[in-house]
Amino acid sequence: MYDGTIKSLFLISITKATTMLLKSFPVFICLCIFTSHLEAQERSSVKFGHVSADDFDISKLTADTTDGAVIIADIGYSSIDYNNYNGFTLNFKRQTRIKIINKNGFDLANVPIPLYQDGETKEILASIKGVTYNLENGKVIETKLSKDAIFEDNYNKNHVIRKFTLPEVKEGSIIEYSYTINSGFLFNLQPWEFQGRYPCLWSEYEDNIPTYFDYVTILQGYQDFYIKTESEGSTIFGAAPAATVDKRWVIKNVPSLKEEKFTSSIKNHISKVEFQMSSINFPGQPYKEVLGSWTKLSDDLLKGDDFGEGLNKNNGWLNDSMKTITSSAVNDLDKAHKIYNYVKNNIKSTHREGVFLGKSVKDVFKDKNGSVADLNILLITMLRHENIQADPVILSTVNNGYTNPIYPIIDKFNYVICKVSIDTNIFFLDASRSYLGFGRLPIYCYNGYGRVINAETSGVSFSPDTLQEPKTTNVNLFNDSITPGKWVGEISSALNYKESNDTREKIADKGRDEFDKDLRSTFSEDLSLSNITIKHLDNCDKVVQIDCGLTAEDDATSNDIIYFDPIIGGEYKENPLKSANRKFPVEMPYLIDETYTLNLEVPTGYEVDELPKSAKIIFNDGDALFEYYISNSDGIINLSSHLKFSKATFVPDDYNDLREFFDYIVKKNSEQIVFKKKK
Repeated sequence: MYDGTIKSLFLISITKATTMLLKSFPVFICLCIFTSHLEAQERSSVKFGHVSADDFDISKLTADTTDGAVIIADIGYSSIDYNNYNGFTLNFKRQTRIKIINKNGFDLANVPIPLYQDGETKEILASIKGVTYNLENGKVIETKLSKDAIFEDNYNKNHVIRKFTLPEVKEGSIIEYSYTINSGFLFNLQPWEFQGRYPCLWSEYEDNIPTYFDYVTILQGYQDFYIKTESEGSTIFGAAPAATVDKRWVIKNVPSLKEEKFTSSIKNHISKVEFQMSSINFPGQPYKEVLGSWTKLSDDLLKGDDFGEGLNKNNGWLNDSMKTITSSAVNDLDKAHKIYNYVKNNIKSTHREGVFLGKSVKDVFKDKNGSVADLNILLITMLRHENIQADPVILSTVNNGYTNPIYPIIDKFNYVICKVSIDTNIFFLDASRSYLGFGRLPIYCYNGYGRVINAETSGVSFSPDTLQEPKTTNVNLFNDSITPGKWVGEISSALNYKESNDTREKIADKGRDEFDKDLRSTFSEDLSLSNITIKHLDNCDKVVQIDCGLTAEDDATSNDIIYFDPIIGGEYKENPLKSANRKFPVEMPYLIDETYTLNLEVPTGYEVDELPKSAKIIFNDGDALFEYYISNSDGIINLSSHLKFSKATFVPDDYNDLREFFDYIVKKNSEQIVFKKKK
């Protein structure tokens, strides 16, 4: 069975088709001729294999060294070559030099190299070289990588990982490594990431491809290219010239890219280039389309025994069980609820990722466990058994990065859910999480484009901009009749749906006592909770509500003055947007909609000396709203605060203004009520 990390079905089949096509191509002597102006282009100044004492001086580095390492140069080159023995091969070479600043950069000395395989055919790691340079008493000492330090792990059916750790790495070391991969899988043109966790002074990728092979080039990221060229060359096959295309990309002084608050996945924003083979066109041979279409991909998936081949069968093995599961159902919607609840409550999810079945749905039903794809394809099978329209939907979760709606590439998807159509209503279901209500999906599914897999295959969007998540918190505090300067009352929070699910998961994992302990720890020392009750914990169709008794002690610095923070348990005590600048979007996981109210009795014997001012601000003509209304009437202070976003995703140009918007909220939420003793 395949899983979500492998190449697509159609690409796997293309490997065999391409091999046959290439074998039929005439064998010629190959001589490559490139346009001469390429040599005049600027190249990296790094001379690999030559390190001097001056290279250890970090004061010469024009990069931020606080991350623990700086990548001095990272250079990759791919080409398709030909020889009489192997035919066409895709060759990739990489050379990298890194300056280790401190131990935080030591992980760069561990180098994984993924290699693709299909049956007996494998990519070959033709060479590995690695050297660690250390400066000792003014002399450069080299320690070379030993062949014994290279290991191999079987990652899955279609991937192995060769990996090594460079020796004698210390704070201040310079490390270099290079390797070459020879591949018969011509579709597997290596991608290139120009950006990562560490700054890079020079990141370069170049490929030289005969025009017989056409690849779609997909660029991503927000860094400007220092060099971006495309030039024509030629290759001689026998007496006939053939055109080549040489593409080169360089980015200088690439900053590190780190996960920040309100980021879908850092994978979505790394500057990189990827490729997908789209066609093969040899002279005298039929044109062969490789990339295919969404219709073709959907058809292949539905015919595959590791995805949809069994969906339209009779599946009589379910007959007796379905009678029991759907007994007392009054209509199709009721049936769908019962089937969904049965799967999510009785079949355990063993792992999350992948779009292909790990075993037959009959075995999933019998074993009472399986992957997310196993559970949700079983759900579809059971719904169809009852003549309820249900189809699989493939998508990419937040941590997996975005998919591209234009190109039908299955290995960009890593998750399967269920679409149910009943009358005129459409529901999306995921039976792999027991805490989910009917028609609800995990937050991590809201990552853009998905694809319905059926004969009429269509796209569907799962956007955070459509996900409403209201939350309300109410606080009531009144004077304690026994102890002056003390308030007693209650706090009640109706959580949003994500927080409700987090609560259900945490209690299931750690227990109720631990949850209560953690909840109490979120409040300051002068606030204490009692009689914690949780409503709707077992009703996944409703949000969780937490009600608590609340006691507040004043924090007066003298008997004459009491300072009171009116926002109790609020989230926006600091700005979630930390960086001064940001080149990628702000991506909230859902539409924030939070309401906070407070009813507070003025302490006996005191009067209000200072009260925060009411305020209302609107961001970007209504993209967000913050309201803060406070009043004092007959000794009762009433506060209502409301933060609402009508969109979840903001472009980088909005970042500075959005950061100022949050700054204002933080400042407003930090304002205190001041009481002074009556004279």
